[in-house]
Amino acid sequence: MSMSKGSKMRQYINYWMRVTIQDGRQLVGKFMAFDRHINLVLGDCEEFRKLPPSKTATKGAAADSKPSAAPSRSTRTAAPSASSSSAARKSSP
Repeated sequence: MSMSKGSKMRQYINYWMRVTIQDGRQLVGKFMAFDRHINLVLGDCEEFRKLPPSKTATKGAAADSKPSAAPSRSTRTAAPSASSSSAARKSSP
């Protein structure tokens, strides 16, 4: 017997999820609801995205040394919604 998509999704309601959307942003929030198109509603959501390395990090390097790959920075902003899920954990009451 196989489970429908709806019942598979329903088991994660009230869990905290990390959602990665197609443009690379990640949203972390409490999974509140979904519809038949698998649009998600995340409560208390924050957005995380990776920023490209700053250009000033390589300007200070010596001309004869190899340019180093600076670690990418990340930032977080408030996000209102999400579209697909990748990880979940149960929230505390």
